[in-house]
Amino acid sequence: MKKGFTLAEVLITLGIIGVVAALTLPSLIANYKEKATVVKVKKAYSVLSKAYQFASNEYGEPANWDLKGYDSAEGSKNLRDILGDRMIDVKKGLIKDYYSAIISLDGSSKYLFSTSTTSAFLTLPDGTAIVFFIESADCSQSRWGTGSYENVCAQIDVITDQKQLHAGINYFPFYLTAKGIVPMGGEGNTRNFETHCRKNSTISANGWGCTAWVAANENMDYLHCDDLTWSGKTKCK
Repeated sequence: MKKGFTLAEVLITLGIIGVVAALTLPSLIANYKEKATVVKVKKAYSVLSKAYQFASNEYGEPANWDLKGYDSAEGSKNLRDILGDRMIDVKKGLIKDYYSAIISLDGSSKYLFSTSTTSAFLTLPDGTAIVFFIESADCSQSRWGTGSYENVCAQIDVITDQKQLHAGINYFPFYLTAKGIVPMGGEGNTRNFETHCRKNSTISANGWGCTAWVAANENMDYLHCDDLTWSGKTKCK
């Protein structure tokens, strides 16, 4: 007599495997996407910081980079070219009025700020886009906080994919200051992690403060729990 499985047993086994896969695959895919996003954000941060150092060695402080002034299209293009020319294999372009399309982290609203100015951007080889918005030509803008968040020259936005812009998910803003590139959301920033990176908060620009967390802790666990802190819990599990 030859032993084997009946058709019913095979179908039941396949059914169990299908149920397990349906339960686990979405979580695995989401976890993979988050890790891929973290890698892109950190890579962009590193590339920008290195380009900043090269530009500073050649031109001095950013106040000497001909940034023109607040919301200046020409200044945005100048900043993009100065930093982009010190990166490898980047593509350059222009984009208009994209800030009004950024969805908050909790998904309840879009950011209301709107500008008619055309901003310059570049795209890294991995598809990450980097957009430049001038805050102050002489780097005197200090309304965004204290310490590292004083003397802001420009805002630099890292966009990890080309889908709808969603703060804290595929949209991660940085500041260009007189001292270097700083991720938004750190200690001293008015858009800090504790107030501007909470999945259940309806505050304006919620999600903009997640960048520093991603850069420092290398996770996006703020999407899954709302009790993370810099000095305490840094992961949901």
